[in-house]
Amino acid sequence: MPLHPNVVSYYARAGYKLELVVIDALEEMLAILGVEARIGRISSGAPYDVELLVNGKRAFIEVKGSTREDRLQWKVSQAFRREHPEPFCVIGVLNYPRSSRKLLNSNRAWLWFSPTERGKLSPANLRKWLKRSRLL
Repeated sequence: MPLHPNVVSYYARAGYKLELVVIDALEEMLAILGVEARIGRISSGAPYDVELLVNGKRAFIEVKGSTREDRLQWKVSQAFRREHPEPFCVIGVLNYPRSSRKLLNSNRAWLWFSPTERGKLSPANLRKWLKRSRLL
């Protein structure tokens, strides 16, 4: 049974707001790390949501959100199964926080380096991914 258009637009708006919160959090973490980077939100249709430009090199981030951890795990695994550019990671968030402060202070946001390896969303783990991706 297809979803009603109002329900679809609600989820689209929630996803868009989550992407903006994640971008704000990325900007804060990059500032803490002292890394100069450009961050851009990508419009629909791409296999990723955020493009990061560091030292002339590009990296790609998919943002996934859910209210249930099992559903979030499934969404993350689906993101890694799809065709995507490299370097690539997924930021997964539970419960759709409304500010980057709440996102960074919660224990409900993770950075997935691969389908089976994740770390808490933090400046240290962001640095780890940037180094693995040869952006630093």
